[in-house]
Amino acid sequence: MQAMLPATETLFARAPVPLWIVDAETGTLVDANAAACRAFGCSRDAFPALCPPETGLPPGDGGELRGDLTAERVEMESRAAWLVALRTIDPQETVRRRQVEAQLADARRLESAGRLAGGVAHDFNNLLTTIAGYTELLLADAPPGTDMHADLGEIRDAAKRASGLTRQLVAFSRRQVLQPRVLNLNALLREEEPALLRLLGDGVTLKAALDPALPNVSADPAQLEQVLLNLATNALQSMPAGGTLSITTRAVRVAAGDPPCDPAAALEAGPYVVLSVSDTGEGIAPEVLPQVFEPFVTTRPGGLATGLGLATVYGIIKQSGGTVWVESEPGHGSTFHVYLPVTDGPRHARAASERRPSAAEPGTVLLVDDDPAVRTLVRTVLSGAGYQVLEVEDGAQALQVAAERGGALDLLLTDVVMPRMGGRELADEVARRWPGLPTLFMSGYTDDALADHGVLDPAVMLLEKPFSREALLDSVREALARGSAASVG
Repeated sequence: MQAMLPATETLFARAPVPLWIVDAETGTLVDANAAACRAFGCSRDAFPALCPPETGLPPGDGGELRGDLTAERVEMESRAAWLVALRTIDPQETVRRRQVEAQLADARRLESAGRLAGGVAHDFNNLLTTIAGYTELLLADAPPGTDMHADLGEIRDAAKRASGLTRQLVAFSRRQVLQPRVLNLNALLREEEPALLRLLGDGVTLKAALDPALPNVSADPAQLEQVLLNLATNALQSMPAGGTLSITTRAVRVAAGDPPCDPAAALEAGPYVVLSVSDTGEGIAPEVLPQVFEPFVTTRPGGLATGLGLATVYGIIKQSGGTVWVESEPGHGSTFHVYLPVTDGPRHARAASERRPSAAEPGTVLLVDDDPAVRTLVRTVLSGAGYQVLEVEDGAQALQVAAERGGALDLLLTDVVMPRMGGRELADEVARRWPGLPTLFMSGYTDDALADHGVLDPAVMLLEKPFSREALLDSVREALARGSAASVG
């Protein structure tokens, strides 16, 4: 250390950061300060012997030492040397970093699974649209009471059950259509209490502790009912011998400085409503817990569930701007915590019934879908109802047909996800060339081009696949009626 000025030597020796000096030519260690000796568990005299010339780094005592290593080239007695500094990370910070890394890995895995689920659901919905649609057409011609009618009814019912599974996949992928309203979670829970009691039966006791001052949230009430039903069903299946299902609500505030390992830290800072659903069941095995929200991962043994219930919960809550996480220990039950952001908007009254569209005169429909089976089915249904149908398989052909007719069309009926030109791009171009021509979209899930986090623009009309004959005709009539009203206005 003779080459250092006294002041520099003092700073080197007293620095709280581990520092050591390595000869740039030989790689041998020249000296180390007290902080370095403490970090690596050795004396100052023994420190140089720990550093092999090929690395100039001490191996430590075999334990793990995490930190950021930097080196700066310096001159000592006309010889080049490296001043090495280590910013160590305390054990608690190491634990927090690992927890955050694990959470990020989980989020990426769920995001990838969601994209896969959405793609699978899109393809399955096209198939189910064809199966269910043609089954309805055959049922209309089959005499009631015959074996043929009964067999077709079985096919129709199976298609409906399959549609339910694809809806759960779409929910997990966070691409379903949402109709959010300002509501109070306590009121929703009270409305659903009779249904929960019927589901739980006599063997499970329902307990509720609801915060009387609970603020409102903005969410789709039907989807929240599905969340509650799925969580209650999961709890019921974990208590085959009976037990207690507890539901609590409370208001919390997530702060920007919350610990990174807190599951709620993935949320933006602000006020939230927390719904907690607890059971006294068997709990979730530790090896299953990290994957509990993935599709086709079930907490129940022996194939007693589809493995989509909790995945659906995850997708609905994430798409609604919240988060969900679970605490569980084998033999001590599970608690699911659902966070939803608070809203200041006024509550909306729930509609008593859906308004059926008024009848409209049949017109000319330009049908665009890259799936020939879906096109044929839609053309058959609409033609049978008196519509003139012009069918094409992509956006370029649609623009060509529309141009040949000078825009003399009554409705553009188009799929959303298509190769080369998507449905939204096609609709925008049609609206630019022929303003006033209404568009009805068909899709198995909401594309980013149509919706903001699943919430459709009020001007967008969407028919969700798989759809029934009645739903198709109702949607077409409504789209034509809207177009006529817009033209008059």
